[in-house]
Amino acid sequence: MRDTEYRAWLETQELAKRSIGTKMSDARRVDQEHGDLDAHFEEDRMVSLLDTFAYSKADEAAGRANPTKLNIDGNLYNNLASYRAALTTYRSFCEARVHPEGRLSGLDRQAILDAIAACEAAGSVQA
Repeated sequence: MRDTEYRAWLETQELAKRSIGTKMSDARRVDQEHGDLDAHFEEDRMVSLLDTFAYSKADEAAGRANPTKLNIDGNLYNNLASYRAALTTYRSFCEARVHPEGRLSGLDRQAILDAIAACEAAGSVQA
């Protein structure tokens, strides 16, 4: 995890200092227990790691155990949602480094309009 770069990026996102501190702390904790977040991003854009942190209200109602390596005190559903949000934010940071111009870099207006027209012409999701 690139702490210094991540903190600087979070500061550009106009978050409150407390939110920045929480996201940093949550990301560090996952990094320590589940392995390098940058490696998870390179492997599969953190999809598998985020899946590990998935925990629904149905899981909570069924009493499903904590699916992560983290020792969590308090409300498991709320805490896992917070960690998942921190991981999603770290993934956005990683994506911003890979595509500093944005997700649609390299596409011009006409290419986007052509893609929309092609989808509309297909007539259905299956097509």
